[in-house]
Amino acid sequence: MAMWSKVIAMLVVCLVLATAIQMGSAQSASSNPLLDQYKKCLTDCHTRCQTEDSGMCEMKCNGDCMGKDTADKLEKVRQDMAAERQNANSIQGVSSP
Repeated sequence: MAMWSKVIAMLVVCLVLATAIQMGSAQSASSNPLLDQYKKCLTDCHTRCQTEDSGMCEMKCNGDCMGKDTADKLEKVRQDMAAERQNANSIQGVSSP
């Protein structure tokens, strides 16, 4: 009997920790501009989709906004890499192509 109570107590502790971690990451993610764009995209898409009365709005909007979000992230990575390359070249005194 004591063994089960320890197991249950450990599960409760794990659930509390997981919830605390999730809430902390959710609060830090709320200031992410890319996440804000994704949320706006979902809101706009759901509004359009429900107005058009087309089915499967959730899947369609998730796919469309996820694609846009991924493209935005890739573009940001590309710009960051280009800036780093330009900084490295300017430090070495090499002109960029």
